[in-house]
Amino acid sequence: MTPNEIIAALEVGEGPDRGLDLAIAEVIKLRHGSLGDWDWRPEDTCPHYTGSLDAAMTLVPEGYGWSVSQPQNIHLAPEMGDAWETAQVWSHFGGDEQWFSTIKQPARALCAAALKARMEERG
Repeated sequence: MTPNEIIAALEVGEGPDRGLDLAIAEVIKLRHGSLGDWDWRPEDTCPHYTGSLDAAMTLVPEGYGWSVSQPQNIHLAPEMGDAWETAQVWSHFGGDEQWFSTIKQPARALCAAALKARMEERG
């Protein structure tokens, strides 16, 4: 999957998704092992990016800021149903670059925003 395909899948799906976790790991080319060898992590050790904020925040590029928030006053608008989380990633390296994603689950929202930032970072 390409980064854009992963972001699209994050935005339409719900809940943790091991297939997407593995696709994210492949796209960012996780390294492990010794002597700098490239190796794909097996499914049992790949981080649970789509199900864990702790894992999702590791996708934020180094030195960048991030936040995840719920809409304010959701209790005043019950017709909104389930609250949607908005994730934001921003660069501290000059400029006003910011990437957003609004998805029902916070981990998925942060994954999508972080991948958008990584794509821009790579050019």
